[in-house]
Amino acid sequence: MSDRPAMPQGLECYRSIGPFTPDNLPAGLLREHRLAAGVWGRLRVTRGKVSFCWDDGGRARVDLSSGDELAVPPQRPHHLVLDEAADLLLEIAFHKAPETKAPVRLRE
Repeated sequence: MSDRPAMPQGLECYRSIGPFTPDNLPAGLLREHRLAAGVWGRLRVTRGKVSFCWDDGGRARVDLSSGDELAVPPQRPHHLVLDEAADLLLEIAFHKAPETKAPVRLRE
């Protein structure tokens, strides 16, 4: 798997969280976790630096700094590492496929 996966086209943002600093970053983001099936994340670093670690197989580490974004696929284990994070500011947006409604059948 790629260390920098591409988010599929056509997904819609349905929720965002943050901005987070080292003082208010949820502790769960520093432990291994996964996104739900069908949900993609987009991590955006707006200030400072953070390391993103994939927890599958090779445990690849991606260093992100101000202006960087990283797409996170569903169900792939990962966590963040705060190295030089004193001035960190990041946000996370969650994306999924648009809801499609079943066609309405009229009674005849």
